[in-house]
Amino acid sequence: MTCSGASAAPTYGMKYALLCDMGGGSSGGPWFQGFNKITGTGYQISTHALRNSTTSYGSYFGPEALKTFRAAEAAEAA
Repeated sequence: MTCSGASAAPTYGMKYALLCDMGGGSSGGPWFQGFNKITGTGYQISTHALRNSTTSYGSYFGPEALKTFRAAEAAEAA
């Protein structure tokens, strides 16, 4: 299942907000920038953190997330 929509004003201490309600069970799901529906590829920039009746909110992936990703890549390659 996918969802796209207009951005909204972030709140609850979140970085991203999207006018789209994915419903219960969507927490932890990826948020992509530059998502290609045909190939299923894009850059993951956040995960679904919380929602209200009209808006979904995502947290910010900072340098720590990138560092963790790079460490996992290196461990897999070893």
